[in-house]
Amino acid sequence: MKRAIFIILLIFALALSALAETELVYRTEDVDLHLPASWKGKVLILPTPTGAAFYQKASYDRFLEEGIPGGGFLFALDGCVNSDFQDLPSFIYLGFCEDSAMNYYLELPTDYPAYMDEAIRAEWDDMHGKLRGIAQGAVIRGSVAKPEGKRYSGSDPWGNRLTIAIDAITDGKMAWTYTEDFAGQVLSQSFQDTELVDGRAAFHVEAAIQGAEYITCDYSGTITVDNDSLTVAYTAGQMTEASSEGGSTAYHVDALEETDRTVVLRSAPVETDDAASDKAIASGD
Repeated sequence: MKRAIFIILLIFALALSALAETELVYRTEDVDLHLPASWKGKVLILPTPTGAAFYQKASYDRFLEEGIPGGGFLFALDGCVNSDFQDLPSFIYLGFCEDSAMNYYLELPTDYPAYMDEAIRAEWDDMHGKLRGIAQGAVIRGSVAKPEGKRYSGSDPWGNRLTIAIDAITDGKMAWTYTEDFAGQVLSQSFQDTELVDGRAAFHVEAAIQGAEYITCDYSGTITVDNDSLTVAYTAGQMTEASSEGGSTAYHVDALEETDRTVVLRSAPVETDDAASDKAIASGD
């Protein structure tokens, strides 16, 4: 019944609605996808048997004029009760809804589906470039678990795997651990008695790890804790990678676009192997 309601809502409910004047929201029973305001009039959303497919309207219409359906595909929002989605060639995992016991993800194109027109292709490229931000901003409702004892996972602004574990919240103080995985080199820093005000806490990570590369992290920001998500907003600092040959690369927070400085991590009980996780991260580039 839950599945049937989900599909019905996708087709008949408020699929796309304006929110303030800054964004669009595609809403299902379990998921909110926040789309850029610039997509108004450019995106076409069609129901599928298990979710919804999102297309660039210009490409879709031009291909349809030539008798070719499905052109301009951007992504599909889908869900399943198991981990079969990990077999997809390209996807971004959104998270798990405890109420419906559904894993949600975005399935991405495996070819280049834009119409053969320079302006249309440029528009599709721009829309496709927003997919990581859409995935990071997705809201999955229906979780009733408390943040304590939970692990939130996703990726940092540079595509490295990021995990934050909330160990305990007592009297407005939070014990937690910040962990980043740089292609197998894991950097971790634990914090005790971090002040938490209205679900928000400031942080400063300053740590280093020596492996195939010497990696240092020195950046500041805030984290906002929710029941089923955790938002990390980087405000200053940098991450530096130095190779054994002597070269180094610095990734500065200030060099990021404002929208790329904030990432949303999800509490996901599904265990993924390294290959599946790497595929999910790479597909969001």
